[in-house]
Amino acid sequence: MIMDKFPPSQRPRGSRLGRFGAIAFPLGCSALLFLSCIERSNPFDPINAGSLAADEIRQANMAGLEAKTALEAVFAADLAALHALFAKDLAANDSIGKSNARINTANDTLKNGNTAIKAANNSATTVESLRDLRYYHWQDNLQVYGPYADFQRRKDLQIQMDAVRNFMATVNQDHRPVLVYEKPFVDSVLGPYNRDLTAFDVLQSQVDNANNAVKTINSTISIYNADRSSENLAIKAYNDTLDFRRLSVSHPVITQADSLQSKTKTVQAGDTLLVGAGEFKGVLTFSNSGTKDNRIVIRGFPGMRTIIKAFNAGTGITAPNAVFLDGHFSSHFVFQDLVFRGGSESAFKIVGGSMGVTFIHCQFDSSGAYGLEVNDGSVDVSDSRILANGFGGIYFGGDQSKEYNLELRNNLIARNGGNGINSVSPEGDIYDCTIADNGANGIHVNSPLRNFSVNSSIITGNQGYGLFRVQDLGQVAQFETRSSAVWNNTLGDWGLGRPDSVWQETQRRHNLVEKDFPANDTEFVDAAGLDYSLRPGSKLSELERESPLFRMGYRP
Repeated sequence: MIMDKFPPSQRPRGSRLGRFGAIAFPLGCSALLFLSCIERSNPFDPINAGSLAADEIRQANMAGLEAKTALEAVFAADLAALHALFAKDLAANDSIGKSNARINTANDTLKNGNTAIKAANNSATTVESLRDLRYYHWQDNLQVYGPYADFQRRKDLQIQMDAVRNFMATVNQDHRPVLVYEKPFVDSVLGPYNRDLTAFDVLQSQVDNANNAVKTINSTISIYNADRSSENLAIKAYNDTLDFRRLSVSHPVITQADSLQSKTKTVQAGDTLLVGAGEFKGVLTFSNSGTKDNRIVIRGFPGMRTIIKAFNAGTGITAPNAVFLDGHFSSHFVFQDLVFRGGSESAFKIVGGSMGVTFIHCQFDSSGAYGLEVNDGSVDVSDSRILANGFGGIYFGGDQSKEYNLELRNNLIARNGGNGINSVSPEGDIYDCTIADNGANGIHVNSPLRNFSVNSSIITGNQGYGLFRVQDLGQVAQFETRSSAVWNNTLGDWGLGRPDSVWQETQRRHNLVEKDFPANDTEFVDAAGLDYSLRPGSKLSELERESPLFRMGYRP
């Protein structure tokens, strides 16, 4: 309630008693005044149109003015709530900072320990004394402050203030020449609004300054983590080398192409072939088979430094394949740390229903047709790259009455002449793959008669559709993509042989929206140089930073 603060002896007729009080409340490092009730005073006698005219007009408009000013007090609670959110986030980031300090100290300790382990390994006299180096840990990024939804209340407060100001101005205008609300009175009424508007601005400035600091610190953390990632890759390579050295004690390393050719004819279930670094020309075929529990292992020198290159010694020209696996004779193999290169057909070709074939950290490149061609068989490919093949990256097909399985995890399928993956009636899953910059569709699925899924993958920059499914009106299998990023594909991101808006909309709903991503390959470190790692600061890397358990796309 607003009143004129005259002495009792001079109080005008009809005046109403009441008061508003002000409360001081601390916010952050500033003292901010929050309104619960306000005392309004006007010590001036009216000077126009009689001694009581202005007072009577004020009394007549008292209810309207009080109704407009009554809502201002609720903003104090809004400001207090915002301050509490900001304080909570400050505490959370303080905790992250302390955790990062501990990680940094632990990594320094690991570095010293790894140096000692490496020195001991280099001086070891027996393979059994060799020990793996330990991996470094990553620091966590600080979280951003806000956006706090209640900051929009500042606009509401400004609107209320304008309404109160306009109310008093209108009353003054309507009763000219009587000055009903003089400037001291107007300033008194508007004072709490100005204080709370200032409080919003101060807190917003504090949040902005804190976010600028977070951005700077997170940039430093990103550099720190990039260094740790690089060191961990070096540690992995070192540990793989140690493992290779251990195996070499009981498994002589093959260093000649003719020796490798002869070994493939005699290798049995449970055997391991170690192949040294270098280029081995020829065509590898196998006469025997492993079993589900005792597979045949062919392992190259760590770092994919063992290259099997398609070559026909008799003619001196490129052979159809670097490796040919016939399931009538050969199943249950593991190929690790090998490069399969060239071939007028496909670099690695599987026929005859070969089952249980696993590829770990391999590369398939530079063939005339496909990097990996599977006509009847089941394969599992992980941590591998399929690059620059003429017709496409992977072909998977064959007898649709057989339940063959395709599993792909953490693979890069890029720069192939046709489809990244060309699959007929697949069953299986794709996880954490990057399928980019291929000459046709990223993934082309024909007659999906069995359940098939694409998960946490990146499909971008392909010259056809990102994901194309040939629609079969009779098909009943489930085919879906989830938590993937599909964008910037030339013909479209989702495509079908005929319209199917329901299917398309289902895929969009389960995935990241392509409009959120740039129209080029700036998500990657250096796509032209085949480094398809996520660029620090890219939208996808920021998404992973905000959701640490979420991983997307190929990682070397």
